[in-house]
Amino acid sequence: VVVVDVLQRDQSPAVRIEAVRAIGRVSNSFIYADTLRQRLNPAVEPNVRVQEETWAALMQLMKLASREQLKEWPDHFREDAARRADVLGVLVALNEQAGNRDDLLDSLFALAETQLFLRRYGEAIESIGRALPLAEDARLLRT
Repeated sequence: VVVVDVLQRDQSPAVRIEAVRAIGRVSNSFIYADTLRQRLNPAVEPNVRVQEETWAALMQLMKLASREQLKEWPDHFREDAARRADVLGVLVALNEQAGNRDDLLDSLFALAETQLFLRRYGEAIESIGRALPLAEDARLLRT
């Protein structure tokens, strides 16, 4: 809590960077993720370096999230396709670990769509390639 207060109140970008890093290192849950996400807004955090460190810490926290906690997060980044792709990548991994075929299929297709938008064609082909067998299995199960 003290570190979050420092992050929100200190005028020094160097201090805010260290606060963000500390949150990423010591947090053992997803509890501060929304606080960090808000810091990505230039109106809240004008320093680009602090924003970059915030994103790195947020990616660490996403690894601690549950599928339920993370499932709405891609929508937070509709205007930032690169970050949306990163979030979808974490969501794909979580759905894969959980063995949730339908959610995995949805997240793979969303990831591929975002990768296509970013012109990351090779990555999009890989995501679609991973999704197609799941889609075929789902189609066979429904017939």
